[in-house]
Amino acid sequence: MILRQLFFLLFFLTTSLYGGYSYKKIIVASFPTQQHADRALEDITNRLYENETIVMLQSEHHFDVISRASGNYFIVTVEPFQNRAVLQQVLDVVRGIKKDAFVNRFVSDTDLFAIQSDAGSVDMIQPATIPSPTPPPEEVPETVATTLTVPKSSKPPEVSEIVASTIDSTNTRVETSSTPDKTLLPPLQDDAEAPLPGSAQCENVQMPAISLVALVLLAVLFVLLYMYFYFRKRMIKLSTENTELKKLMHHKDEVFAKSIHELRTPIHGIIGMTHLLKESGVSELYTTPIEKISKASDRMLQLINDFLDFSKLGANKIELEHIEFDLNDVLESLSDNIGIEANKKGIDFLYQVESSLPKKYIGDPLRISQILLNLISNAIKFTLKGGVYLTIKECAREDTLITLEFEVEDSGIGLSQDQIESAFTLFSQTESSTSRVYGGTGLGLAISKELVELMGGQIRCQKARKGEGACFVFTIELQMYDPNEQRIYRLPSKSMMFKRALIIDTNEQNIEFLTLKLEYFHYNVVTLASLAEVTKKETHFDLLFLDEMYFDERSIGYLNSIKASYAVKIILLETLYNKMKNTKLPFEFDCKIIKPFSQQRIVDMVIELYSDATPKVEADKVEVTLKEQLLQLSPSTILLAEDNEINQKVILGLLRKTPIKVIIADNGEEAVTKAREHHDITLIFMDLSMPIMDGFEATRQIKQMSRYEEVPIVALSANVMSEELEKILGVGMEEYLPKPFEMDAFYKLLLRYLA
Repeated sequence: MILRQLFFLLFFLTTSLYGGYSYKKIIVASFPTQQHADRALEDITNRLYENETIVMLQSEHHFDVISRASGNYFIVTVEPFQNRAVLQQVLDVVRGIKKDAFVNRFVSDTDLFAIQSDAGSVDMIQPATIPSPTPPPEEVPETVATTLTVPKSSKPPEVSEIVASTIDSTNTRVETSSTPDKTLLPPLQDDAEAPLPGSAQCENVQMPAISLVALVLLAVLFVLLYMYFYFRKRMIKLSTENTELKKLMHHKDEVFAKSIHELRTPIHGIIGMTHLLKESGVSELYTTPIEKISKASDRMLQLINDFLDFSKLGANKIELEHIEFDLNDVLESLSDNIGIEANKKGIDFLYQVESSLPKKYIGDPLRISQILLNLISNAIKFTLKGGVYLTIKECAREDTLITLEFEVEDSGIGLSQDQIESAFTLFSQTESSTSRVYGGTGLGLAISKELVELMGGQIRCQKARKGEGACFVFTIELQMYDPNEQRIYRLPSKSMMFKRALIIDTNEQNIEFLTLKLEYFHYNVVTLASLAEVTKKETHFDLLFLDEMYFDERSIGYLNSIKASYAVKIILLETLYNKMKNTKLPFEFDCKIIKPFSQQRIVDMVIELYSDATPKVEADKVEVTLKEQLLQLSPSTILLAEDNEINQKVILGLLRKTPIKVIIADNGEEAVTKAREHHDITLIFMDLSMPIMDGFEATRQIKQMSRYEEVPIVALSANVMSEELEKILGVGMEEYLPKPFEMDAFYKLLLRYLA
């Protein structure tokens, strides 16, 4: 279709270009036979070229005297002419030979070669027409055209014979024919019986150079138009395919996100049942398997959350929070999550925060924790000996904004240059064998990169500065909660400062991190490799820090001797993993501090040792306290709309022995029915995805009942996308509890609505 349109366009342009272009010929005479015409041709040629002006014009403009067949007769012509002045000069000479000679157009729709009359007006020279007698059949020759070419010299050929017999041109109709240049398209012909291009009389005819330029321009135009229409059609096709692909990708993302969300429901059951088993007080025989189930489910939940974040990042649906948080709380929570994993492998995990950094910021602590968790867990996974060390320092500060640099360095297997360049590629592992040995999908680093850039920072990977290993460095920009804060950490009394401390350890990184924290309060720090060397020192020490690696049965005697000889406070540096195993130690330490620890933990330790300050409540007692508060509530009734039987049993188990009565509904329709039947329901938990009737429609129908206008409805779902939250609030639900939920969050929600 496009090629056909281009052909017609090219034809139109060609005819437009040549429509006003023509060349003409002088018709000298016509004859009944080929022999008569040939004899006249020779006579006219000889007489014409006796004129030196004609010879000069012919050498410059290349016209010739030609004999050709035209219908039933034969004519002698002088052609071709493109210049009107040249044609006029030649015509004057020809009329001296044959007074009836006239000019006839070859192809013309405009008057380019009109001849000036004596009056000065322009007259078109029209071809003469005469009756055409029919010659005898035997005298009609073959229609062969001949051309007599005159040498381009000043000497004309000699006259051999003069033909006197001619037919009066006024009684003869003269036909025209074409003599086009071989380099041009064949022009239209005046007579259907005119000779075809390539015949003898066409050999010496040359068209002007402008024809070549025009053809080249037309060819270029044709190519450009063809390319335009071709690529336009291609772009339309690609645009259509791209639209379809976007729809397909959007559908794929929705299916992916929904499938990942559905995985959270069984994980919620596993985590909940494991928690109930722990609370039930099972024997030590089952403690280890339960712990393994708990750890495996936590790891699976982490992978699910990574895939959820991946789907959100792809859809640009992650929204950062801007809330107040304490960096120490983030780091200590991080230590609790990954410290045990590092201790089990026999490696250290320590962190050091530059002493001049503020404690409190405004930002998204959850996403910062997620980035650190991904990087540190990845470092621990690839480290078999040594340790993983986190360092946080200041890069820049302007007004209320501060840029922090986080550096995670390990002593693991290290990375090659190619592996460093592809470290943040989605689903990338350094090698397939690495994935088999160490596990993982390679998704964590890619998500970390996206989150860092979302917070206006950058992340890079490099080789560790010391020995083997890898180092990940990223920066983020945060707002300071109090830009005017000068002294970040304060002790209540100067008497708690300027003390002497002794560290029993050989790990250079442990010693460096602890020394920096103690020197913040102007402590004088000394390091020894063993307790046996302490008795050889005559210097008095106020604090003695002993790493758990150097505590055994032989060290008890040294500790008792030191305690009796010196007024020194002895502090045990232990890991959370060993603290859980060694609940009772054969020596009474003045204080125990869990590694890794923050600067604030040192402040709390010093205050605990040198004042009557009440120790803080340990984190593992918080859950028991919340459960005890539930036991003190007045009797109440809640409605649980949940189609998953395991989740039903988890919530029933969590509320066992409490004064809270639970009514179970297996779907939304049943929830509406039981809401009508019971009049004492004070709180409703509504799962969003249920058969027969979903949670949204059930909520709408329940809210239409007047007695439930003020009853809070809490949504339960594994879907945490932002549009889902808007829909939840739109139907009248007050709150959203994602599955799997933390037990503390569940207890706090109950206390808030039922207390």
